[in-house]
Amino acid sequence: MHPFDDAGPDMFLQVMLLANESRFSIYLLDYDWRSTLHPRQQSLILFDDSASMVNAVWSGKSDSGVYERFLLLDKSTLKARFNKHRGACVAVSGFFVDQTPVLPQLSGTLHGTVDPKLIAFYEQLRQRRGSTKLDIATQLLQSAPDLLSETACSLGLFLYTVAAECSFSTYSLSHPVIQRLNAFNDASEVLEWLTAMHEVEHSQLLWYYLGAASIFEKVKNMPAAKVNDTIFKLAIMCGNHNLYPIQRICFNFLNNSKQDKAIEMAEHLKSNAPIYFKINSP
Repeated sequence: MHPFDDAGPDMFLQVMLLANESRFSIYLLDYDWRSTLHPRQQSLILFDDSASMVNAVWSGKSDSGVYERFLLLDKSTLKARFNKHRGACVAVSGFFVDQTPVLPQLSGTLHGTVDPKLIAFYEQLRQRRGSTKLDIATQLLQSAPDLLSETACSLGLFLYTVAAECSFSTYSLSHPVIQRLNAFNDASEVLEWLTAMHEVEHSQLLWYYLGAASIFEKVKNMPAAKVNDTIFKLAIMCGNHNLYPIQRICFNFLNNSKQDKAIEMAEHLKSNAPIYFKINSP
């Protein structure tokens, strides 16, 4: 504990960044002093590896929690100074570094009808960086009703999803994605969208889990051969270790189907899977 003054001690944090464009987020929560006469007061100053100031923010009262987010270009190292000010001490509940999504050429396998200007927005998203990219994503999201319409199909949903990715809004904008997935006619449409999202580098894992849940719900009404093929394709996309639960569910589904072709697919997954998959497999 320290006096309620501006004399510190302050907290210093150094972070190595992963790419030429990174998203740095901190979460502040005044969980212990918020109801007292001296709620936590602190500010944050960001410096690059040359000690030049990048940005600064004041978070005086973070009673129920607040995120501060920064988009950083061409920075390999970030140094953060959290200033105590007149609270009892500095507290940082979490910090996160994300790479911004790298968008591929628009997939020709996506189907649907959208305004050509929205396709143009996507091409601009691919080419721009920093705040300009954020502005374009915001403009694209303003057309959400069109992108999420029945006629826009997987193409519209893909454009909406990447705009959410590029605007720091993955989780807050995920509910319309769930609604649209539920409205798709069959699992092949969901797989079409998820395959396109799979081509987006550094996309959030959330989309895989939402897509997988929708696929397993919709395959109930598909012919057995098409079901197995769909589940197998889903499993192949989920080779990343963070997606192991999905791949293991796919393996169990195919392996327990009692169909020769499906069991063969399951054996293929098992033989090409990482060691942690093999250890627990029957």
